[in-house]
Amino acid sequence: RLEPRFPQASKTSIGHVVQLLYRASCFKVTKRDEDSSLMQLKEEFRTYEALRREHDSQIVQIAMEGGLRIAPDQWSSLL
Repeated sequence: RLEPRFPQASKTSIGHVVQLLYRASCFKVTKRDEDSSLMQLKEEFRTYEALRREHDSQIVQIAMEGGLRIAPDQWSSLL
């Protein structure tokens, strides 16, 4: 169940962020026998600033891979 104090959060939006961070190798993934994998944030991503920096860089990378070209000074206003 999601916290009522975060009304803008949804399971879908949280899932998208987790996928983005997984793509960036921000998690230590431990396989468990006959169970789902355990994902823990790596130590270097346990501050908001570090996690946000990696999140934003992944968005920029995905956009550029998709052919989107935006001036560097415009990215800060978009992110």
